[in-house]
Amino acid sequence: MMEWLVNLFTRKKIAKIVSVLAALMLWFFVMNDQNPMMDRTVSVPLTVLNAPSDAKVTESDDSVHIKLRGQRSAFAAMSSDDLKAVVTLENAEEGKNAMRVHAVVPQGLEVESVSPETITFTIDPFITSDKSVSLIRAGGAPQGMAVSSVTAEQSYVEISGPRTAVNSVAQVIGYVGITPQNTQDFDLNVPLTAVNDEGRSVDEVTVAPKAVNVHVEMARGLSRKVVNIKPVFEGSVDKDYVVTNVTVDPVRLEIAGDAQQIEKITSINTEPIDITGLKKSTRKAVSLVLPDGTTVTNKMVFINIDVNKK
Repeated sequence: MMEWLVNLFTRKKIAKIVSVLAALMLWFFVMNDQNPMMDRTVSVPLTVLNAPSDAKVTESDDSVHIKLRGQRSAFAAMSSDDLKAVVTLENAEEGKNAMRVHAVVPQGLEVESVSPETITFTIDPFITSDKSVSLIRAGGAPQGMAVSSVTAEQSYVEISGPRTAVNSVAQVIGYVGITPQNTQDFDLNVPLTAVNDEGRSVDEVTVAPKAVNVHVEMARGLSRKVVNIKPVFEGSVDKDYVVTNVTVDPVRLEIAGDAQQIEKITSINTEPIDITGLKKSTRKAVSLVLPDGTTVTNKMVFINIDVNKK
């Protein structure tokens, strides 16, 4: 009798264990079927921390793709604020910095991959520099008259902005308009623009002041003459390259001055153009070197320099 009871109890115990295990397996099966594991790739805006305030900061990418794995319920509970792609620039230096991206995800989700894993940041500090003002005369004087001189109230202005942009500024120019109605001396407020070697505006810099007052003196009885422009170079191109062609725009221009003085002038030189180490064709905006008492409508010309490999 005792043995029978023990066997009965053992059989019932085993049956209960089997039932519990079966129930657990059924529960896991149902849960996995209704709440399966899944993968999902999410595009996340980049969050940048500790960016320097005294520099221009640019990045190679502004968003990151994060591949996540987790159950469907975890994805359903996730909000856009729970997922972040973070880069800190606390130790970034001037120039290019490859910075690792850190993914921040909510509990229940795992990060399988981050693309890109690193993002390149360029740190360009803000600087200030002084630059001379070049005045360019535009238009034409009345018949029998010429511009005797153009004088700016100040010869230098301050330019500020990212270092690479400031360093690219070749000149700060202002256009002085001359019309047939300008028969007497006059004053003009001339807006200023920072330009690079190719004469293109450098928009990333700030010019202070933005304009200068200019005094224009007109003169009668000056003779006129059309002469050639002669570019003047200094330095030499890279040893593996050669200058194949040089053109001037414009090739010739009209000068004005005393008849006896301009009679001897056959060409006008440019300011020295530095071509040291040049490896590619370029276009440079340069000023002319005028003899005393000689004036031109436009003191700036463009020099096109074609450079090819030997």
